[in-house]
Amino acid sequence: MNKTTIFFDIDGVLYSSGKILPNAVEVFNAIQDKFDIVMLSNSVRKTKQEYYKQFVSDGFNVKPEQFHSVLDATNEFLSKDAKGKKVCYFCMEKTKKEFEKKGFVFVGLKDCDMVLLGFYPEMTWNDINEVFKVVLSGAQLVLLQGDIWGMTENGKVLGPASIAKMIDNVVGCGFDIIGKPSKQFFENALKKYNVKPNQSIMVGDNYATDIIGAQTVGMKTIFIKSNVPQPFFQKLPDVVVENMVEVKQAIDKLFIN
Repeated sequence: MNKTTIFFDIDGVLYSSGKILPNAVEVFNAIQDKFDIVMLSNSVRKTKQEYYKQFVSDGFNVKPEQFHSVLDATNEFLSKDAKGKKVCYFCMEKTKKEFEKKGFVFVGLKDCDMVLLGFYPEMTWNDINEVFKVVLSGAQLVLLQGDIWGMTENGKVLGPASIAKMIDNVVGCGFDIIGKPSKQFFENALKKYNVKPNQSIMVGDNYATDIIGAQTVGMKTIFIKSNVPQPFFQKLPDVVVENMVEVKQAIDKLFIN
């Protein structure tokens, strides 16, 4: 890849509830004419190939290798960090099956020493309580992504970070995060695409995951306003914009290519 790379979040920046946001395709393709682009997704609802097919169908000029998701990071985590662990995969059944196809074996909650918790809209209070009990007994708690909430067809639901913070508040167990906003996720993405932090920009609509995560590794940041509930800005993004047209203008100002 060239020196300068723009990292885009997908949901809330290019799409909203599965629908393309205004000017997203035109602006994206125009940016791609001048810069390298990578999509960083915290979603477990679509695989890289599914995202690629959707993007191409909708008119985005992309290649499969431009997508890097939390599923890619989780695959590496299971291969290395979780090797030898008895892992309970507490996430959507669809993604669980994808990992099982790759040979990973998971156990039930009662038999695990690590709970891998991801975005799981069907999670009930009883499920949360069962996770709490195994963590209280010593199981390690690891999150696929650090989102505090997510969107479903039926509206907003609690994300894994909200559930983990609730358990941690009682147990004092702490927890690790594989995807955004973990520093390792962003460092691995920069390494994978051979990009230096000061030669990259992260464009995101979620301050807690996109902006804070990118700032920890020294990336420039563009925050695009959305209806996502935002925490207090601990460190301001380099630029705050309203829409995709302003994203292109901000990129041109931050990087004259």
